[in-house]
Amino acid sequence: VTLKGQLIDKAGTMSGGGKRVRKGGMLLSGQKSRLGGGGSGMPIADVSMPKEETEKLEQSIIKSSQELKLTREEKKELKSCQAKLEKQVENKQNELEKKTLMVQS
Repeated sequence: VTLKGQLIDKAGTMSGGGKRVRKGGMLLSGQKSRLGGGGSGMPIADVSMPKEETEKLEQSIIKSSQELKLTREEKKELKSCQAKLEKQVENKQNELEKKTLMVQS
């Protein structure tokens, strides 16, 4: 943004700030850059997992997703019950106060 309020780069990318180009700044410490063929700049995925293990992981994800869904539904039901019980407690406290006042008078 300029001093006049105009946007220089609409994409929102940063520009300037040095004379040397640095690449690979998003790598984890100790990780080496391995660029794929074709000059695309895309890292090579070093994934060699047996199909059985992949299927096992997929099933685990499905099971965990189902458990999460059930847990969320249970949480929703419990919150509803909690609200009802809190209302009942409030009503009982009001009744108790009324009966206490009646006994005192």
